[in-house]
Amino acid sequence: MSGAITTITAAIRWIGSRPGYLYMTAEDRVLENQCPGRFRYAWAEVFVFSLCWSLLSLAIWGTAWKLFGETSGRVMPAVSVAVVFVLWPYRMAISGGLRIVLPQDQTWRAVAGSALLVVLTMALVSLKRDWRHDPYLPAWLAWIRPWEKMHRTILLMPLWGAWAMFVTPQFCRKGQAGCPATVAFVRGCSPVSAAATMGLLIALTITYYNYLGWWQLPISAVAASSAVLSGLVFAGLSGGPTRRALLAANVATQIAFLLASIATCNLVFW
Repeated sequence: MSGAITTITAAIRWIGSRPGYLYMTAEDRVLENQCPGRFRYAWAEVFVFSLCWSLLSLAIWGTAWKLFGETSGRVMPAVSVAVVFVLWPYRMAISGGLRIVLPQDQTWRAVAGSALLVVLTMALVSLKRDWRHDPYLPAWLAWIRPWEKMHRTILLMPLWGAWAMFVTPQFCRKGQAGCPATVAFVRGCSPVSAAATMGLLIALTITYYNYLGWWQLPISAVAASSAVLSGLVFAGLSGGPTRRALLAANVATQIAFLLASIATCNLVFW
């Protein structure tokens, strides 16, 4: 038993020290004490981290559903995912984005942060359940083609958000990134890596939303355009592709993708 605990503890410490995880969650002062070269390929770890959060958010959703039952509808699962979203993986992204937009007003930052939590929660509650049958897959592969269509949106959100961090540097001067860790991060985000991950995400989105037919195309279009536009706006306000700008673009793209998927499904099945 003690050996298992030791192994788990070591694994958690290893994950917590990885450049991708640090870039997403650590305070700025922690990054300042890191060797900048470690973040050269942190973009790949950010993508893996985003996928892991996607799967974890589904586990949180499912656990909350079992604990609170159908009497709560989708409220408690949505609240659980939204609260963890705000307090853990995207805490630095949200606080950094609010500091860019409202640099001098702490009160309004608190209000805006609360409003963001409400919007995220209500949007997750609004996801429609769809029990259409898909080709059978083994249990260990079921997440690839989730039984409920609403789960597909939850899975894709973080991946599109991560891509916003890869594409933003392509439209900015990478030398203006600010801290050395971010300079290394954005230099590692080559046009090839940004294009490759975009192609993967578009393919996944088309596959996941194929039940919508051609109506699904605006979902990918909104996600891609939101990633580029939000990245440019936040980078412009912060003086370049800084860490705050990249993280803020991540969250903004996720919210845009979530709202676009809800609106599209509502239009199709009205």
